[in-house]
Amino acid sequence: MDAGQRAAEAIAKNPQKSNYDLAEKAGVSEWTVRDAKKKSASRDLEPEDDRPTIDNPPRGELWDEPRRRLIPSPSDV
Repeated sequence: MDAGQRAAEAIAKNPQKSNYDLAEKAGVSEWTVRDAKKKSASRDLEPEDDRPTIDNPPRGELWDEPRRRLIPSPSDV
Protein backbone atom coordinates (compact mmCIF):
# COMPACT_ATOMS: atom_id res chain seq x y z
CA MET A 1 0.00 0.00 0.00
CA ASP A 2 1.47 3.35 -0.98
CA ALA A 3 1.53 6.51 1.18
CA GLY A 4 -1.40 8.14 -0.62
CA GLN A 5 -3.65 5.17 0.09
CA ARG A 6 -2.64 5.10 3.76
CA ALA A 7 -3.37 8.83 4.01
CA ALA A 8 -6.77 8.40 2.31
CA GLU A 9 -7.72 5.64 4.75
CA ALA A 10 -6.69 7.76 7.73
CA ILE A 11 -8.77 10.67 6.40
CA ALA A 12 -11.78 8.39 5.89
CA LYS A 13 -11.58 7.13 9.47
CA ASN A 14 -11.10 10.54 11.15
CA PRO A 15 -11.91 13.43 8.78
CA GLN A 16 -12.16 15.97 11.60
CA LYS A 17 -8.56 15.47 12.81
CA SER A 18 -5.73 17.77 11.81
CA ASN A 19 -3.39 16.95 8.95
CA TYR A 20 -0.52 16.55 11.40
CA ASP A 21 -2.37 14.00 13.55
CA LEU A 22 -3.52 12.04 10.52
CA ALA A 23 0.00 11.98 9.07
CA GLU A 24 1.49 10.79 12.34
CA LYS A 25 -0.99 7.92 12.67
CA ALA A 26 -0.68 6.84 9.02
CA GLY A 27 3.12 7.10 9.00
CA VAL A 28 3.22 9.56 6.09
CA SER A 29 4.15 13.22 5.70
CA GLU A 30 1.73 16.04 6.36
CA TRP A 31 1.99 17.06 2.69
CA THR A 32 0.82 13.60 1.63
CA VAL A 33 -2.28 14.02 3.80
CA ARG A 34 -2.93 17.47 2.30
CA ASP A 35 -2.69 16.06 -1.21
CA ALA A 36 -5.03 13.20 -0.33
CA LYS A 37 -7.58 15.66 1.12
CA LYS A 38 -7.45 17.75 -2.05
CA LYS A 39 -7.98 14.68 -4.20
CA SER A 40 -10.91 13.47 -2.11
CA ALA A 41 -12.52 16.94 -2.20
CA SER A 42 -12.24 17.07 -5.98
CA ARG A 43 -14.36 13.91 -6.28
CA ASP A 44 -17.53 15.86 -5.43
CA LEU A 45 -18.00 14.26 -2.04
CA GLU A 46 -20.92 15.55 0.00
CA PRO A 47 -20.04 17.90 2.87
CA GLU A 48 -20.57 16.48 6.35
CA ASP A 49 -22.08 19.61 7.84
CA ASP A 50 -25.31 21.47 7.16
CA ARG A 51 -23.85 24.95 6.74
CA PRO A 52 -26.03 27.21 4.59
CA THR A 53 -24.96 27.63 0.98
CA ILE A 54 -26.59 29.02 -2.13
CA ASP A 55 -27.97 25.58 -2.94
CA ASN A 56 -28.91 24.87 0.68
CA PRO A 57 -30.44 28.04 2.19
CA PRO A 58 -30.79 28.37 5.97
CA ARG A 59 -33.90 26.96 7.63
CA GLY A 60 -35.55 27.62 10.98
CA GLU A 61 -37.68 30.11 12.90
CA LEU A 62 -35.51 33.12 12.22
CA TRP A 63 -35.57 32.60 8.47
CA ASP A 64 -39.27 31.70 8.27
CA GLU A 65 -40.44 35.03 9.74
CA PRO A 66 -41.55 37.71 7.29
CA ARG A 67 -39.06 40.51 6.82
CA ARG A 68 -39.81 43.75 8.60
CA ARG A 69 -39.80 47.00 6.72
CA LEU A 70 -37.39 49.58 8.04
CA ILE A 71 -38.94 52.43 6.06
CA PRO A 72 -42.62 53.12 6.72
CA SER A 73 -44.92 52.65 3.77
CA PRO A 74 -46.95 55.67 2.54
CA SER A 75 -50.13 54.21 4.05
CA ASP A 76 -48.53 54.21 7.52
CA VAL A 77 -47.60 57.91 7.44
